[in-house]
Amino acid sequence: MDLLKITNLTKSFGNKTILKNLNLTIKKGEIMGIFGKSGVGKTTLLRIINMLEEYEKGKIHFQGQNIKTRKLELQRKMAMVFQTPMLFNESVLSNVIFGLRVRGIDRTSAKKRAEKMLTQLGIKEFDKNASELSGGEAQRVVLIQAIIIYSDLLLLDEPSANLDEKNVKLLEKIILDLKKQQNTTVLIASHDAKHIKNICNKVFCLKNGKLSQVKT
Repeated sequence: MDLLKITNLTKSFGNKTILKNLNLTIKKGEIMGIFGKSGVGKTTLLRIINMLEEYEKGKIHFQGQNIKTRKLELQRKMAMVFQTPMLFNESVLSNVIFGLRVRGIDRTSAKKRAEKMLTQLGIKEFDKNASELSGGEAQRVVLIQAIIIYSDLLLLDEPSANLDEKNVKLLEKIILDLKKQQNTTVLIASHDAKHIKNICNKVFCLKNGKLSQVKT
């Protein structure tokens, strides 16, 4: 089943075209990687998919529906983790349960689910202010924010950029466990070829606005 289908997508900034008639299909349960240098449009592509960025031409269908027709409903079925962790100036627990509360989960259930996942990933100071976390801890917290809502599509922008080797391995395990347990579809944009090679079913290279498959 095609979860996401992008057809002839074009995106420009001023006179510079970043994405040129780009086509991409992602099936349910795939872990797909998009590899490329900084500035080629990887983040822009993820932001467009997550409906945070407009585009000039083309069509994007998610679960068979055009993303422009049911934006809020479809957007809530996705979760995006940005390269630079963005957290509220509140406790770790408050940050993690935010997405659950927005979706109508009662606080007791949300708190129980969050504490379990935080503990599994080695973060035990639930009341610690998020601003006091290390880079690796902050990255894990924003990842938990994303996966705890059981999204159908997880978008990861340079997830290994601020992590040491130990945390990269932990990140890879989290993603693979997520795929195994929930069959979540994951799209990773990264310049780290080794990282995406380790976990992705397919890898595409983004260059000059177009995608070409480099690994199956």
